[in-house]
Amino acid sequence: MDNIGYCFLAIGDRYVDEFLSIAKHFPKENIIVCSDREISGYNTIITKESFNFHLRALAIEKALKEY
Repeated sequence: MDNIGYCFLAIGDRYVDEFLSIAKHFPKENIIVCSDREISGYNTIITKESFNFHLRALAIEKALKEY
């Protein structure tokens, strides 16, 4: 399953916690998450933009390049 990437958007405490609870069900090395902070152990794209669902495109774009 090296050619599958899993993309997440986790901005804010609530959603980072939710991401961490969901992420354990996926291969860690295949996860790309866009967040407002570094999430230790995960391939994190850090953004300082205000939350909007279009930010998920950052993770998707990176996943398309890698996978």
